[in-house]
Amino acid sequence: MFWRVPRSIAIPCMERQSLSAAHPVYVALARGLESCAAVLTLGLRESIGAYSAEERDLLREARVVFFPSIRFVDVLEATGKRTFPSPSTYRFQRSRLQQELLIRYLGIPHPRTRFYYGARQKRHILEGFEYPFLAMGPGHVSSPPRIVRNADDLGRACRAFNPVVIQETPAWDERLRLICVGDACAGALRLHGGGGEAAGWEPVDIEAMRTGDARATRLPGGSETAAGSTRVHGHTGSGKRAPGRGGAEAAVFRSTHDLMRTAGLDDMVFEWARAGTCWYLVRMERPPSTWLTPAGRVHHGRHLCKLIQSGAFS
Repeated sequence: MFWRVPRSIAIPCMERQSLSAAHPVYVALARGLESCAAVLTLGLRESIGAYSAEERDLLREARVVFFPSIRFVDVLEATGKRTFPSPSTYRFQRSRLQQELLIRYLGIPHPRTRFYYGARQKRHILEGFEYPFLAMGPGHVSSPPRIVRNADDLGRACRAFNPVVIQETPAWDERLRLICVGDACAGALRLHGGGGEAAGWEPVDIEAMRTGDARATRLPGGSETAAGSTRVHGHTGSGKRAPGRGGAEAAVFRSTHDLMRTAGLDDMVFEWARAGTCWYLVRMERPPSTWLTPAGRVHHGRHLCKLIQSGAFS
């Protein structure tokens, strides 16, 4: 049973939420939901012991603990506490190695990727890859992908990362980013061709993609992939013919949701890309703080707050 915290306890915004049993408590540790009236934000501290006994009771009684950070998510998981993001989400957001193992295990089409450890293995990179290709570190947070075009680029990447992750870069015809929060996608962006990361991404109507409405996902100028010409791979790795662009994107959408359910992912960007007639899952990463939709800009924290208030986490 939930109890009311004495006013002497310093909990930010405590007055905005009743702690009665009729209103389940939602607690956040790291920043992101400070403006959400349904959530008490305690702040991220160096250890569990840095929280008062009353605050630890709040954590134990909370229906969900939001943004526990990598620091505390394992402790909360071990005690059976539900968190957002989920423990699996944290693991796969932070590790390209874990992503690679998951993608291979599930048989999802993926650009050819290899991990090279130590100077001896790194000397053999050019036996398996031709310039240009991507070089990355094993963790997402500190090592964004680098384009390697020559020996100097490769030398810098090998010195910077161990292991170094090498991934081929096909000439993509188009790319899709599905931004998923909770158990549903909250945004989608498309890039025609293989252009730069910062430019050219256009918002896509999620409902049109989900239902396979090719009219709403037509290429500029009215051109469209011929019906039946796009091959789409589900999470089992099998291919099938899709009825034009709309059907192909609907299959990518469904495959993304299958992957979310299978791996327990609830706060992730899934980037897919098409080369010729086949779609590939390129990478997964943490959602941005904001993104564009056809209806306007969406803020991650505000969107999550609406989900909480709607009962999605009850």
